[in-house]
Amino acid sequence: MRQLFLLILLLPALLLAGAVPENIGKSNPDEDLSSFLGKAAKMITGLDINSPSSPSFSLQKKRVIRLLRRALSVSAVEEQKKYLKRVIETFRGEKFEELPVCEFIRGTTADLILAYDQEKKSITGVALKTSEEENQAAGKLFELIRTHIRKGLLGRNVSFFPEKDIIKLSDIIYPAGYGRKNIVLPSVSGETGPFPGVFILTNDIRKYFDDKIKPVSQDLFRQKTVADLKPGALIRNIYLHHLSHFTIPVMIDSPVAEKDFKGSALKDLFDTAEEIRADLNYLALISALDEKGILDKGMKDEVYYTFLLQKIVDIQMRTEETVNRPAVIILNAIYKRGGIQVDKNGKKLVADIELLSRNIKDLEAKFDDLIRNGKFDDCESFFKLYSETSENLINVIAKPPPEKSE
Repeated sequence: MRQLFLLILLLPALLLAGAVPENIGKSNPDEDLSSFLGKAAKMITGLDINSPSSPSFSLQKKRVIRLLRRALSVSAVEEQKKYLKRVIETFRGEKFEELPVCEFIRGTTADLILAYDQEKKSITGVALKTSEEENQAAGKLFELIRTHIRKGLLGRNVSFFPEKDIIKLSDIIYPAGYGRKNIVLPSVSGETGPFPGVFILTNDIRKYFDDKIKPVSQDLFRQKTVADLKPGALIRNIYLHHLSHFTIPVMIDSPVAEKDFKGSALKDLFDTAEEIRADLNYLALISALDEKGILDKGMKDEVYYTFLLQKIVDIQMRTEETVNRPAVIILNAIYKRGGIQVDKNGKKLVADIELLSRNIKDLEAKFDDLIRNGKFDDCESFFKLYSETSENLINVIAKPPPEKSE
């Protein structure tokens, strides 16, 4: 009886323990997909397509096809399946010049981006894995901005904006140390309209934050908000910057752009103007949303301080010959209008977030008008006005970020 009683007491625990082994060895399609695509990207990049008759090429090609077929078997997105089938057929026929153009496909958990170099006769591969938690947070922010843009946020009608989020936050699986922060691809026809798709490469951004942004934040500002900044704040800012490019039709060849946009008249000023407008736009959007009381507490301050640090590091990391012109102009405009100032010791920067916010909204409205109407002379005058940096500001920000010790 005693043994039976003990068995009854232990039965729930034994049942729970027995439930665990059922999951052991079960495959995870998302993990399998990223693993297969990562291995395929590495193998494809190392494939010598100039020596198709060699035994090593034939063996490597078979391995690539096998990996792509495995990826195809676990992919849950029809457009991705079609793309992988076309890539497989390209490798089977060895017609590499017919390699399908990579497109941005929504809903995938991992992606393979291939590029054929006609001159070198080589293929490079990049494999990415979606950062699920970060994408969920970004998606909520997208919906928030989309909803309020439709309600006339910033006091103007914005008709040129995607219906669905076409920015993915992704970790780089291959190659390590890719050294880029984003990849822009065309979108699958009919899926998102004329908008390109953007991959924001999160692990490179985290490294950039730790190596560059964080040291500068500790060196230049005293505010607690700056000291508490995390890499996620930089990822969010880069996401917002890309998103704000979609708030008016710019740099996109489409009937909508032809109909609604006159900014192409800015000619050689256009690239600089559009980068400045994108920054001012997302900062103004964040301010307007904050005024409505619908942002998380402290988000606006995080966005603004991270933005200032981005511009400062951008300037520090360029030589005089390759200075980041948009960063210089926008930082000077903010400084001269009083949003930031040098402290009395001449060694630190102090930001007045509320004054900065007001000045940003004013600058954004004026600059938006310059670009929308293609006012070349006015835009050129704006650039000249804010191209010269104050000596006091130079003395504080000129020091490059310290190199991180290995």
